[in-house]
Amino acid sequence: VCTVSSSLLLELSPGKDAEDGGYVYEEPKYSKAVYPAHKTDYTLEEPNVLLLDRAAYSWNGEEESETLDVLKIDEALTEKLTGKPYSRRNRVQPWQMPLDKNPKNTVTLRFKFDSEIEYDGAHLALEYPEFSKVTFNGENVPVQPVGHYVDDAIVTIPLPKIIKGENTLTVDLRYSNATSVEAYYILGNFGVDVHGYYATVTNLPEKLYFESVTGQSLGFYGGNIKYSFKINGGGKKTLEISKYRGAVIKVFVDGEEKGYIDFPPHRLSLGELAEGEHTVDLVLYGNRMNTFGQLHKTNEYLAYTGPDSWRTKGRFWTDEYQLTRFGILTAPRLLTEE
Repeated sequence: VCTVSSSLLLELSPGKDAEDGGYVYEEPKYSKAVYPAHKTDYTLEEPNVLLLDRAAYSWNGEEESETLDVLKIDEALTEKLTGKPYSRRNRVQPWQMPLDKNPKNTVTLRFKFDSEIEYDGAHLALEYPEFSKVTFNGENVPVQPVGHYVDDAIVTIPLPKIIKGENTLTVDLRYSNATSVEAYYILGNFGVDVHGYYATVTNLPEKLYFESVTGQSLGFYGGNIKYSFKINGGGKKTLEISKYRGAVIKVFVDGEEKGYIDFPPHRLSLGELAEGEHTVDLVLYGNRMNTFGQLHKTNEYLAYTGPDSWRTKGRFWTDEYQLTRFGILTAPRLLTEE
């Protein structure tokens, strides 16, 4: 879906008149239009995610700080190491300076979150496992990676059971110019309700509605989503989805790929469908904006989203999560051609 910051490159070639064999587009005529579903079954193509980007910290056992955004913590620690005010523009890129790969300093990060359910089987996604010691609800967690999350640099480790009520994740990170304080991610087949400042673990919804999934316990989810519903055949059918937020929608009918819905008028011909019931699967391809994006900036439209857009200040920063709409936002319309 194009936005104010999107771009589209077109190559134009000379056209032909109809009498010279040129193509003439004729809008199909439809005899019937129905909305086959207003809520659907769904499948997530990866685990849901709870973002942890605020922590209290202690430097080398000193008094613990107030709760801060992880990037603000990283700025404070950089100033401790260098003795200079933090400035991204003054920092040397890591590949151009010697790295201290045996850090002597330790920052202790304490994250807290609430859960409405007990959940067993969660994983923690983190960077710098070789420099990290992890404790969850007072229990030591072996930092032995079993997989990756999105990027090879972000590894996953199994966590003990999430308890109902308050949960505490503590990470002791050996800190130097070879590491940095980043967000952490808890993964699992649970829901995450995001309301302003707060994010709470809960159950996944039984169905999805045609609206942003950020309000349907998938606040930080950025993977692909498959929506599934039934339609009735009989005649030549076209599927229309007038509004969505995501990369593109791939359409399947009875397991057969039919094509993509991407550009206006957001329609796809399904061809002739036999009488009877058919299964439609819509795979919405996701993006990582609500997982890794600038979730605390107040300006929705930035001409350039460089590194500083994650570190806004003053009125351009808010502690509340500024989520971007994601999902199929209008019910599919099934059209029957005359």
